[in-house]
Amino acid sequence: MTHATQRTILIVENHSPSRELLTRLAVERGVKVLCASTCDEASCLIALAGGEIDGAIMEVNLPDGASTDIEWLECPKLFMSARHYHLTLLRYKQPGALTLAKPFNGPQVMETIEAFFSQVLWGTERAWELAS
Repeated sequence: MTHATQRTILIVENHSPSRELLTRLAVERGVKVLCASTCDEASCLIALAGGEIDGAIMEVNLPDGASTDIEWLECPKLFMSARHYHLTLLRYKQPGALTLAKPFNGPQVMETIEAFFSQVLWGTERAWELAS
């Protein structure tokens, strides 16, 4: 079981350098990280975590399917994709989820990632207060 003050996120990304960068950013914030590179691995980690996942960062297009097809817990989500039309559709299908276009560049990347970590660490309402 996750300690009450430590949050756990799931990172689902098949590109190793991106997964390592996101993992490092999470660990620097005191967040426990579970990593998967496929939908099947992510589904197994969700089952093993027993509902103790506080947020998910996911590449939309994975080798064995789309991360949007995985049974997700109710938690803050950040979807990433190089296919911008996927992100546009996700804004309608997953209200409240954050999206990030690849390749990563510019200050928007860190702003979006920080907004996600604020949601995980402080809750959605508190994150909006901190952003104001």
